[in-house]
Amino acid sequence: MSIVNKGFFTTSDEAIIYYEDHNPEAGKPIVLIPGYCCSSRFFDNNYEELAKEHRVISFDPRGQGSSSKGLQGHTVSRNCTDIKELLDYLNVEDATMLGWSMAGQFIVKYFDMFGAHRIKALGLIDCPL
Repeated sequence: MSIVNKGFFTTSDEAIIYYEDHNPEAGKPIVLIPGYCCSSRFFDNNYEELAKEHRVISFDPRGQGSSSKGLQGHTVSRNCTDIKELLDYLNVEDATMLGWSMAGQFIVKYFDMFGAHRIKALGLIDCPL
């Protein structure tokens, strides 16, 4: 069984984002991003197997799951900034970022905004772009 760190961090515009960091001392990190109206719980069946060889990070995007609910910041660009700030906060390097469904938009825009900052590979899972 792997170690799981669960917590919250505050973004630069003061949203509170819930995250999970599975097996933080393991190999190369994988960042899992759930689709619209989903939470990190969407990946519950994936953590155990992936964490055998990888650090696995997931989070609840703003307005979803255990993250704060607010009336502002619900844009693709702001969500990308949240991802960047989370990766900086957790000191993630050379991650594979995987987005399911609408989260594919976050991944493509993240690369447009920040290039390969902390990212080694991108994966789009059943994503409408």
